[in-house]
Amino acid sequence: MAADLATILETVTVTQLLTPTGKALGEKILERGKQVAGKAVAYLAAVGRQPQDVAEKLLVPMALGAGLESDPILVEKWAALLANAADPTQRVLVRPGFVETLRQLTPVDAKILALIYQEAEIDFTNLTNLQLVWTSQFREALELTHEELLISIEELVRLKLCDANFLRFTKMLDDTQQAKAINSVYHTIYGATFLAAVTPPAS
Repeated sequence: MAADLATILETVTVTQLLTPTGKALGEKILERGKQVAGKAVAYLAAVGRQPQDVAEKLLVPMALGAGLESDPILVEKWAALLANAADPTQRVLVRPGFVETLRQLTPVDAKILALIYQEAEIDFTNLTNLQLVWTSQFREALELTHEELLISIEELVRLKLCDANFLRFTKMLDDTQQAKAINSVYHTIYGATFLAAVTPPAS
């Protein structure tokens, strides 16, 4: 798998970026991709499994996305996504759309998403049991401004990784309840399965 990923990256990047600057960038992308592939293999080895072939429909966009990422938090998620796609047990569903979703996340988005599902204590055996999560407490935990938090929440909602609380559109008499509704979200089945896909495989 690591060799396949490296070959794709080399073909797509180095050979198509012909200027000296382009070649240097291509080599950097290739090196990052190799590191992600190595982490993915290590994740599978940690649970006693060998990687299987990954369909090109998943492998090619994953190779490019992984090669373009430099943030350590997101690199880990690319490696986990690749490991789950290559897991012969296929315990976690890896959809093609997850690649584009991960590509659009910032490190702050990823941290907030993890907190949302950590707070919700998701039961993956019953994903239809929606739970409300109050997000205003994330500001202090992640040292964010109110605007930064709201932007990330809106982005996660746009990506269907969580759902805006419908109660924000309902006029409530209790100011405390209204404030809580405005600053809260629900998890989504898409968000829960995405989070599972970008988490290292379990034994």
